[in-house]
Amino acid sequence: MSKHNKKRNVGIVYQQVLRRAAEAAVDGDKEHANECISLLGRHFRQGTELYKEHRLFRSILDTHGVDTQMASRVLSIAKEVSRSIDSDEIGKQKGAFINEANRMFGKGVLFDTHVENYRGLATVQLLINEWRHPGTLGADETAIFEDRLQSYMMTATSPEVLQREERVDDLTVSMFQKRFDESYGAKLNAAQKEFVVAIAFDNSELVDKMISEAKAKAVNLLDARVRRESNQMLIERHGSVRRNIINFECSDEESRVKAMTLFSLIEELENEDV
Repeated sequence: MSKHNKKRNVGIVYQQVLRRAAEAAVDGDKEHANECISLLGRHFRQGTELYKEHRLFRSILDTHGVDTQMASRVLSIAKEVSRSIDSDEIGKQKGAFINEANRMFGKGVLFDTHVENYRGLATVQLLINEWRHPGTLGADETAIFEDRLQSYMMTATSPEVLQREERVDDLTVSMFQKRFDESYGAKLNAAQKEFVVAIAFDNSELVDKMISEAKAKAVNLLDARVRRESNQMLIERHGSVRRNIINFECSDEESRVKAMTLFSLIEELENEDV
């Protein structure tokens, strides 16, 4: 039997760094938030084995409400992909990440950070290890874990469970929001506070919706501003700023923290006397 090592669980450590970034943003420590995002950017950049394994995590855990055949097919593909990842190289990359994380946060500090769905993330990593190196789990364990993931992909959240989770989340978010208002109201605008709460509580649907709406609103405000602008230099800059906003893609989780500047731009444009 293989013991689960949370320090080498790609899904867990990625979420832990994101949570640290969100907490730093809440505390007004923009420098540390950016350091966290840069850490992910260095180690999980496209083309790395860490990037490939993290995408494998997401392809499994983001699959919901499918039938038995599709769930089985997803697992089959996941097995093939896991075997295509260079085991020696990803071992080195995980070691390099752990070393830098220990230097950045203090030895072992990051890896004690709470994450949602710990059990699911642990199950995926144990199975990836087994698929890549058969024998790390017992046959019975492998069958149980694969059945667990297949059931997870097939089963939608029941209304009762969803309602219970929503009540707990409402209370937690309210307390979190109260802390914002008391301590950081002057540092973050209303949209930024809502955005950081969404990140901190892993509400990806709200995060994506806010970014999409912010892009559209920023472009409209920017266009309205330039129509009234007489400064030629600002008019020339309008085109490049507009393109940057339109081309901004929330293609990964780390780009969400960078979107904070978009809410600042909107506030500035809305408050200008034009």
